[in-house]
Amino acid sequence: MSIKETKAKYLEQNFKLRQRGIRLVSYRVPCCGATLEGRLASAMEEWESVATCPECGELYMKYTTDRKISAELLATK
Repeated sequence: MSIKETKAKYLEQNFKLRQRGIRLVSYRVPCCGATLEGRLASAMEEWESVATCPECGELYMKYTTDRKISAELLATK
């Protein structure tokens, strides 16, 4: 998938979440420093995922709790 397609899917997903009344919070990605938005986890849940940056196309680890989203670069070696 191209970066253009990835960004379009990211924007579409966030638009749909907002339409459903789901609050999004901002977080900064480590790969290019872009500020993105994401949905928080439910209370007492924690999510870990490998995500693709819609700005630069790099992969990063995304950690989501019911209070915040953080991200870090993937270990490459």
